[in-house]
Amino acid sequence: NRIDFIRRFVDVGPRTQTETSMLDALFLMNGAFLETLTHPRRDETLNNVIVDDRAAVSEKIETLYLAVLSRYPRPDEVVRMAEYVEGRITSNERHTAFGDVFWSLLNCGEFMSNH
Repeated sequence: NRIDFIRRFVDVGPRTQTETSMLDALFLMNGAFLETLTHPRRDETLNNVIVDDRAAVSEKIETLYLAVLSRYPRPDEVVRMAEYVEGRITSNERHTAFGDVFWSLLNCGEFMSNH
């Protein structure tokens, strides 16, 4: 849950001396908190992005990048993520693919080092 995440990752030391461990990485990759956060129907942010029928896939990816990394994706990132999502046939598979994109952003080194 959210308390476990805060206990594990809230930095009380200087920002230049952040240490993470293999357990931290495994917590993020496989933990129940992130599983809930990246489930299309359990997380409000992700669900709102997915159900916006007015937005194109690339715009939805852009929104996820802004929400997680506080920056716009590079063109190659949009292409790669859009191809992944658009390669899914059913809407359920696409929803899951957006969850995968969200998960990958939350587990990337840029997120860990900047947030």
